[in-house]
Amino acid sequence: MGEYKKAKDFYERAIEIQTKAFGPDHVNIATMYGNLGSVYDDMGEYEKAKDFYELAMKIQTKTFGPEHVDLATTYNNLGLVYSKMGRYEKATNFYERAIEIKTKALGPDHVNIATKYNNLGLVYYKMGEYEKAKDSYKRAIEIEMKTFGPDHVNIAIRYNNLGSVYDNMGEYEKAIDFHLRAMRIQTKTFGPDHVNIATTYSNLSLVYIKMGEYQKAIYFFERAKKIQTKAFGPDHVNITGK
Repeated sequence: MGEYKKAKDFYERAIEIQTKAFGPDHVNIATMYGNLGSVYDDMGEYEKAKDFYELAMKIQTKTFGPEHVDLATTYNNLGLVYSKMGRYEKATNFYERAIEIKTKALGPDHVNIATKYNNLGLVYYKMGEYEKAKDSYKRAIEIEMKTFGPDHVNIAIRYNNLGSVYDNMGEYEKAIDFHLRAMRIQTKTFGPDHVNIATTYSNLSLVYIKMGEYQKAIYFFERAKKIQTKAFGPDHVNITGK
C-alpha cells in the first residue's frame, strides 16, 4: 500500500516479540530483518536497507551455512541495494553468489535464475562493461525462452536491455534489431498504445538519431510522446524529451 512507516512499525514489533521468544539469532528474526530491509529499500534509505539485509545474512549463514538456498534471496537483495547505491562491484559479487547458489539448488535453467542474470547484466551495463552485460542478458533470454516461449513480455524486456547495450557499443543495427523485437512482442501483448511500448519507441528514436536517420527518429519520438502524454498528462516528468 506504500504505507512504509506502518509496515516498518509492525515488522519492528514482530522482531521485538520473536527476539524475546526465540533469542536474537533465530531464523524467523532473519526473515523479519529481510522484510525491514525491503521497506527501507522502498523508502530510499539504502544504508538502513543494507544493514538489515546484512543482519539477515549473518543469521542465515550461522543457521544454514553460506550456501543455503535461502541466502540467495538475501544476496540478491543486497545486490539490488548496492546497485542503487552505485557500489557496483559489491552488487556484482552478491548477484554472482546468488546465481551460484540457485544454480546448485535448482539447476542452471530455472526461471528464477534468469532474473538474477538480468540484474547482473544491468549492473555490468551501469559499469560500462558491455560485453559482460550482453552475456548476462543473453543468458537470461536463453533461460526464459525455455520456460515462457519467444513471445513473453519478459523476453521483450531483455531484448530492450540488449538493444541498449548494443547502442552503447556503437552497434546500432543490432540495437535497432533488438528494440524492434521488443516492440513486436509488446504490441502483440498489450496493443500498440501501451505505456510500456513508449519506452521502446524512445529507445528506437535515440538509436536512429545516432545513425543519422532523423525521420525515423522523429517518427518514434512522436509515438512515444503521444502515448506518454495520454498516460501521464502533458506535464509529467516521464514525457519523452523532458
